[in-house]
Amino acid sequence: MSIPRPGDERFHYSGGSHRWIPPGPEYDQEVWDEQVRQHKQET
Repeated sequence: MSIPRPGDERFHYSGGSHRWIPPGPEYDQEVWDEQVRQHKQET
């Protein structure tokens, strides 16, 4: 779990854990997974 920074809300649930399920059906799961991985490396 991490603390969301401003602008990172889309990568986190309200409890602070990372969101591995894309926020909508228009997102490709593999692309979303990579975006979350990159986000986690930044924190």
